[in-house]
Amino acid sequence: TVVDLAARRAEAARIARAEAATLASLSGSVLTGQDTAQAIVERLRETFGVDGVALLERADAGWMILAQSGAAPQTPGEADTRADVDEAHVLALRGPTLDASDRRILEAFAVQAGLVIEYRRLREKEARAALLERADATSTAVLRAVSHDLRTPLATMRASLDGLVGGATLDDADRAALLEAAESASGQLERLIDNLLDLSRLQTGLVRPTLRARSLEEILPLALAGQPPGRVVLDVDETAPLILTDSGLLERIVANLVGNAVRHSPPDRPVRVHARVLETEVLILVADQGPGVPRELRDRIFEPFQRLGDTESGGLGLGLAVAKGLADTIGATIAVEDTPGGGLTMV
Repeated sequence: TVVDLAARRAEAARIARAEAATLASLSGSVLTGQDTAQAIVERLRETFGVDGVALLERADAGWMILAQSGAAPQTPGEADTRADVDEAHVLALRGPTLDASDRRILEAFAVQAGLVIEYRRLREKEARAALLERADATSTAVLRAVSHDLRTPLATMRASLDGLVGGATLDDADRAALLEAAESASGQLERLIDNLLDLSRLQTGLVRPTLRARSLEEILPLALAGQPPGRVVLDVDETAPLILTDSGLLERIVANLVGNAVRHSPPDRPVRVHARVLETEVLILVADQGPGVPRELRDRIFEPFQRLGDTESGGLGLGLAVAKGLADTIGATIAVEDTPGGGLTMV
């Protein structure tokens, strides 16, 4: 009798220790908030040695599996044991029926599953709130900036068109000057709108790169196509390897960097664009000979609506911000260096 009683007490103590260890592990994961739905069902299956476990969510068309481990039931009706997490979620187990002590642990798992679902809902809500906050900040900044930067090219185009329509006595030189002004203003307006749209797409997560092996000899000339003749010198090593990138996005990045460099360089000093092949990467350098940017201000030049004292019209300060966002999207980086002899080089 004494031996039998001691054996039963030892078994009860072992079960109690296992139960306490499981509950302690669950408590720790609750405090850290690091559990996932998949981790819960896998730990639950391991704890009870059942054939399969699933976390199910009630949907309009039936039950949907959020996470499963093993040969899990697809609906609560197929389960040998179930525990309600909340009105819309159920833990379903397939395997031996659990006793009363195991049911207590199962209820603890159900509570943890409820916390994981709530954590996920809060994270999604926080992400949406952050997205809306960024979009609102962008909208506010745009509204403050458009009063001048977008209206100026529109006013130039309107004045040029009015002169062309009503100017019956215009000579060929005056007509050509008005056409050139209208064309320049329309191009300026197009670039501003493109940058605004790109910034909006970046901040709402709508940019999806398609990475393929591409040649720089195909991408870089297209990026420079809109620049005035003689303002940019391109040097691409013919031995440069193919690079894994999105050609359209890389073209836009380089075009924005070059456009910014041309705008800040003297007319008699061309911007130089060349590629440098290293052992594990390829560098594209856009070097100007303009006034440069102080080191303490270089982090700010990639923020939207920052022009750092540039008083020329026609720029919202979006080009570098868009270039940085697109570079992050395709897995590239942009660094700022000094150009030997004066100026700024974007790498």
